[in-house]
Amino acid sequence: MLLDALPRTADGAPDPARLPGLPSAPAPEGARAQAVTEGFTELLGRQPGPDDDFFLLGGHSLVAVQLAERLRQALKLPLTGLDIMQARTPRAVTALLDARAAERAAAPTVTAARPRQLARGHGPGHRRHRRRRRLRAARTGRTGPPGAGPGPPRIRASGRR
Repeated sequence: MLLDALPRTADGAPDPARLPGLPSAPAPEGARAQAVTEGFTELLGRQPGPDDDFFLLGGHSLVAVQLAERLRQALKLPLTGLDIMQARTPRAVTALLDARAAERAAAPTVTAARPRQLARGHGPGHRRHRRRRRLRAARTGRTGPPGAGPGPPRIRASGRR
């Protein structure tokens, strides 16, 4: 088969993967692949092939961030705009998301052991606080918080102070 020109990549190098007659890898399938393809289509306005380059389809850094945010919310997997710019194709983004989903599934679930909670007023810090308050009250005659002053004036039953 004769070609008028060799298929080229974005940087101008020959792209052997796009030569006619070579069997192409099947497009990724599944919910993540569908979400990636829909995200590319909605934000770039074109239906991408599995190996179409994000930037050649008209993408730029702001669209990459928008796509990453949309996929992160839809799939509940970590993804950044930089990930989109590095992966560049729907196939590569889907593979990245599949790998992150596998990592998440393989990660052990960690439940943090909660320290035993003491009833209020029984911990060592609260005991020190109560002791300081007793000492201050004995020293100053005041039982309120610091800076509270002597309290309201006392009025005798006769109405005088």
